[in-house]
Amino acid sequence: MPSVKHTMTGSVNPAAVPPSLGAHYHNTASRQRWIAQGTASPADWGRPLPAAPLLVASTVDRLSVKVDQPPMHWKVDSTLANTLVFEEYPVSGFYKVELILESADRMDAVVYVETDLGDSRFKIDRQFTILGGTATYYAFGCWIDLEGAPIWTLLEESPLAGRRPAVTDIPDTAPSFILQADNPMTYWNLVTVRSRSMALPNLQGGYPVELSLVLDNRTGSEVTVEIDTTFGLPLKDHDNLVVPPLSAILYKLLYFPAAQGLRWQVIQTIPR
Repeated sequence: MPSVKHTMTGSVNPAAVPPSLGAHYHNTASRQRWIAQGTASPADWGRPLPAAPLLVASTVDRLSVKVDQPPMHWKVDSTLANTLVFEEYPVSGFYKVELILESADRMDAVVYVETDLGDSRFKIDRQFTILGGTATYYAFGCWIDLEGAPIWTLLEESPLAGRRPAVTDIPDTAPSFILQADNPMTYWNLVTVRSRSMALPNLQGGYPVELSLVLDNRTGSEVTVEIDTTFGLPLKDHDNLVVPPLSAILYKLLYFPAAQGLRWQVIQTIPR
């Protein structure tokens, strides 16, 4: 009896007729696997088996979405112009594509969507925003009719564990602000070079309160934020907060009603 190779590998999807019923094929590039359902034509390989998520590095800024790929997990860098490209596929049928978008840092990241299809065949938003420190699961559906024309839709969008709490956004146009305790995090987007100051409030309470402050310096110069003690409390050991050019710093601030007087202090500094 002639010998038949039962397991094959390659860096592309199977294109030859299966050598035997139940033969296995493994794409070493995409990590997808097939089991042959017949031996009449290459179509007898059928669709690939479910595969483990493919991890996409944060250095990648452009990712193609294809109907014949495994689930993907993309850690998105907020400093890049990240783009999802939805491609066409010639084989008719319905396909489901799964993707997890995760913030690779503590900053919000925008992922833009690119396609050549018109609105009648593309039912997906043209951009997604991933909140800093979070991840979101997306399921996309693609139906390809007998003419080979695809229709893409968003089937599911589910935030995963670790959602960021509500944030107070301070615009670049504000030269100063008073830190508020309503939300546990405050984000100040610094786009232009100008004098900046902030006041730390007296919360009138007898218990410590911890708040987070992100100073995001998008200018090419160092930015100094002065601590205004005329309208607020002092910050222990700090007359100001200095952020280097093109960088962001997360400050963990603690309101501490100590015996020697009310004050704020920096308990942690996390540079991006």
